[in-house]
Amino acid sequence: MSGVFALSPFAPSINRAASRQVDPPSHSTLREKSLSDTQWSEGGTLGTFAHRMINGRAVCLQAPAEQAHALRQREPGAASILLTPPDSAGVPRTGLRIVLRGTPQLQNFPEAIDGLRRAAAQWEAQIQTVLTVVVEVDFGPTFFGAQASDDVVDVSDGQILGGNALYAGALADLVSGPYPNEKKALYSSLPARALPTDHGTYSGLLMSSATLRALDLLNPVADADGERTDFGAPPAIAINSKIKFDFDASDGVDGDKLDFVALATHELGHVLGFISSAGGRDLNPTTAIQPTLMDMFRIRPETASSFSTASRVLASGGEQVFFAAGFNLPLSTGLPDGTSGDGRSPAHWKDDELTGQYLGIMDPTLRAGEHQSITNNDLEVIDDLGYQAKALFDSTTVVPLVSGSPQTGSLFAPPPGLGVLSHIHYSIVIPGGASQLRIDLRGNADVDLFARFGHPVINQTHAVIADYRSATPASVETILINSASAPPLSPGIYYMAVANFGPGDADFTITATTTGGVIGRAPTIFGADSHLEGDSLEVACTGIDRDGDFLQANISVVDSGGRAVVPSVIIPLAASASGRSETQFTIRGLSAAPTAQRLSAVLIDRSGHRSAEALIDFGIGDPGAVSLTNASFNGSKLTMKVNGSASSFQLEVNGRIVAPPANLMIKPSGVKLLAKGSMSQLNLQSGPNRIRLKNENGWSNIFILQV
Repeated sequence: MSGVFALSPFAPSINRAASRQVDPPSHSTLREKSLSDTQWSEGGTLGTFAHRMINGRAVCLQAPAEQAHALRQREPGAASILLTPPDSAGVPRTGLRIVLRGTPQLQNFPEAIDGLRRAAAQWEAQIQTVLTVVVEVDFGPTFFGAQASDDVVDVSDGQILGGNALYAGALADLVSGPYPNEKKALYSSLPARALPTDHGTYSGLLMSSATLRALDLLNPVADADGERTDFGAPPAIAINSKIKFDFDASDGVDGDKLDFVALATHELGHVLGFISSAGGRDLNPTTAIQPTLMDMFRIRPETASSFSTASRVLASGGEQVFFAAGFNLPLSTGLPDGTSGDGRSPAHWKDDELTGQYLGIMDPTLRAGEHQSITNNDLEVIDDLGYQAKALFDSTTVVPLVSGSPQTGSLFAPPPGLGVLSHIHYSIVIPGGASQLRIDLRGNADVDLFARFGHPVINQTHAVIADYRSATPASVETILINSASAPPLSPGIYYMAVANFGPGDADFTITATTTGGVIGRAPTIFGADSHLEGDSLEVACTGIDRDGDFLQANISVVDSGGRAVVPSVIIPLAASASGRSETQFTIRGLSAAPTAQRLSAVLIDRSGHRSAEALIDFGIGDPGAVSLTNASFNGSKLTMKVNGSASSFQLEVNGRIVAPPANLMIKPSGVKLLAKGSMSQLNLQSGPNRIRLKNENGWSNIFILQV
């Protein structure tokens, strides 16, 4: 990861703290991103995909930069025609809702509209997390107004967001989220604080906006237009009408056509989170990358037994798997452009053409005449990314309850002597610190009440599997769950189900009420981008607080061991109706703290909730810069060993530029640089000294030299 991070001017509509400084500000030299002018978005081509026709099959690859740029920079309002029916008044949402917004061009192709709706419905049927995702869609000879090449089947963008400090916050959210115990165990086994990979250790993380909503790190209901200034254009899919498609695979797929719904379902899978940074650095060594949420589970198969400490795979080639809590699912291993490795883009399953085993809709290739559909493997990944996903053919529908608010329901009459268990279940999230959950059921027949922690109640061979039950011959039932219950009350999600033993149909009201518990959510730091320039450390911090009650940022500059080397500072933050905060400030005086290498940041809100600590190493070199591996001083000469390009060097010692090194000597194992001069001429001091080198690609890592 680089010590130089992307930063762009703030948009005037954002509710944020003013730019602040610990000392008078200096001119910012933080570089801009290539494809985006927002601090929240990824800014490269990650999360953009294109199916291309190669050797008679559609192959999904990362979109070229030009296509990615055109897709992300499409005109606002290009797709404003609502294709998704609005929610019925008074009917609670029971899971994922994908709102499709189409272009005027798309209206000429009713079969495509119907196919896009059916693709969205396939994911909606399996994901029970209540959230709304807006996806702009197009079909025709142009993609949102840009001409479509004849060999490009479709393009998509998942709206990738994140930052260089998001890993700790996302991990804290996963560990504390309302998940069943086995899922909490999986999340708790993830590496703490930062993610080790075969390309180094990362404190940052990237993911699609849909995944951030599933984790409750963004508003679960997308506001595509209102969020555009901060997050860029919403997710999008455009499909080329010049390609021959079969729009209805229920009677098979014509041999000379591609399965339209399968392609659309695949691209929606990317929107929901099937993205990977693997191969990005191999493809372009100067690219500053961050791993994705999916990469947190990407390992070599031989390291599965040491999952907690195993290096995640960001390189191409070899065997790579998605670790799914007890079994491994093979992944593609090529570069994002489909070269190297197994020749397939890494954000996909291993191609069934290579293994003979079809793993799921996220297979990287699709042939004419071939039908593909979602499998439980696809849903396993979605579930591990923080969604609540149910298995295929599970007919259970879950209605979330609000504490103290009654919900009505009904059940048809059971057969004589038997009962019927409703396929509509109910759920409630219990916050940490809650002392009791009370569930009340009132009906007009003999109704029974069941509850279970972490999993829906099920009927297994006429036996109800539940943790708690109230099953009397009456029409009124109550379950109380507290610390004395077996099992005792725990933070997380509880599921409830109702059974009818008749006689006749049953109408009922169910109410779940929690007592106590911590109300509100902790802030999360997305980015703490920093740039060391001489004596000054420029910092730009972005954070989310879903409650919007920001109070302050606690900032410390520490050495490699975590010890503070300059006085800590408190940056006041303004409350934010959007729940987003951006602030800039400059810390000066680092020449007096030569061991400074890291920035520690914690956000605190007005309820006292604290974010996970973001620990950013600004001592890591820029992409493409040299690596400073050793240095020594003999009283008249500073000798440095480096790896990397040996041109246009500048030498900085304790925050001051020293004349470029003389007597440059090339060694087979790297480069040795010599800088002649006394301690005062080289700005050296007794004790530790901070040394950096700069070439045409930026600053090297920091090396601490003891003199």
